[in-house]
Amino acid sequence: MNDSEHRELIVQTVELWNVLSQSLAECDSWMELRENVSAFLYSFRDLANWNVVLLAPKTAINYKEYIISNAWQEKAKAAKSRANWKCQVCNESNDKVVLDAHHRTYERLGDELPEDITVLCRDCHSLYEANKNGRG
Repeated sequence: MNDSEHRELIVQTVELWNVLSQSLAECDSWMELRENVSAFLYSFRDLANWNVVLLAPKTAINYKEYIISNAWQEKAKAAKSRANWKCQVCNESNDKVVLDAHHRTYERLGDELPEDITVLCRDCHSLYEANKNGRG
């Protein structure tokens, strides 16, 4: 895949993620389903940014597989619980917004420490990603 095709894949993936996450945001009575599906969609968006494999010391981890694994889902749930089910930036609770578990670092991917994960609502997470990538 050349650079132009890769950029187009990223654009299409982010557009798909935006459309689907907005649709999911309207499903208030399905909070758990919404959160699980949106976590998957967010990982799909990350996949376009990170491509296929991130390397941790001595171990190759497939990010796409890891982010939908039970191990990651448990770590994300534990992080949300530690944050009292609130965004750690704007303090909105999960009954009003969808919460994401955000990797602050990928150094220990698969062996994250609690401080490697920050809980962000979808709006704060999107703002962070936009500013991180120079789009904001």
